[in-house]
Amino acid sequence: MTEPGTLSHGTGGALHISVDAEKYRIEPEDLKNLLFYGRVIPICEDRSRTTPGGILVSEVAIEGHAAMNASGKMKVGYFTQYQVEELDRSETPLQHMTHRRSARRANRR
Repeated sequence: MTEPGTLSHGTGGALHISVDAEKYRIEPEDLKNLLFYGRVIPICEDRSRTTPGGILVSEVAIEGHAAMNASGKMKVGYFTQYQVEELDRSETPLQHMTHRRSARRANRR
């Protein structure tokens, strides 16, 4: 079962993905590569912060990747760098994310 989220069309042809309070973006050229050529593409997140001097700093971080499966459905998976230490080397990243999602759902109940 997938997590509920929202897709919306952004400026310049970008695709915005919102899941809970998290917001991600797929760039237009990456979206074309996904839909027309079936290539794995990055999922990006805009991060902004204010420095101690009061300067606004923005950066774009790749948070995950998306791919099309054989049935034409898009699958998105991501995990952060600090989770790398938690990876079980005997599992694939997909298996790891599936177990984490199952555990998170069990904790919500």
